[in-house]
Amino acid sequence: MKFVLDASAVLSGVTLPATDELVMPPLVEEELGHAWARRKVEYLKAVALSIQEPSKEALLKVKKASEDSGDDARLSEADISVLALAIDTGGTILSDDYSIQNIATAMGIPFRSISQRGIKEVFKWSYRCRGCGRIFEKQQKDCPVCGSEVRSWRGKPVKKGDGVQK
Repeated sequence: MKFVLDASAVLSGVTLPATDELVMPPLVEEELGHAWARRKVEYLKAVALSIQEPSKEALLKVKKASEDSGDDARLSEADISVLALAIDTGGTILSDDYSIQNIATAMGIPFRSISQRGIKEVFKWSYRCRGCGRIFEKQQKDCPVCGSEVRSWRGKPVKKGDGVQK
């Protein structure tokens, strides 16, 4: 089986399946700043881990899906590359990151949680002004009406076929 690792998979301290094929995008490797995490990556490279760059096509698919779900403000470039690499390789993502799991579910990408429960529902995120309470579909730094900070806000669960594209 092929597994795509994000930073939480390495940082969890859980023993990873070294008998399976493990892949990781370069951006995740760069994210791992702790010395012990870098040593774990080096060990995994010697056993079963390869570092692979995702395709531009897969990156675009993930970015589009994250915009549709509102997760675009919640995902890092490394997160996006994990999802894209899973598309390219047909692998299962190992991650405790709920935003990665949200998009993976919406796109039909298999994932497994490492040490957390994992998501139960897919959500479409919106953005809400902390001052006036207005809700926006797209991320904005400040509210164009009152100037207050705009933060991500969890909307209702998405039902299958309800706006989040695969």
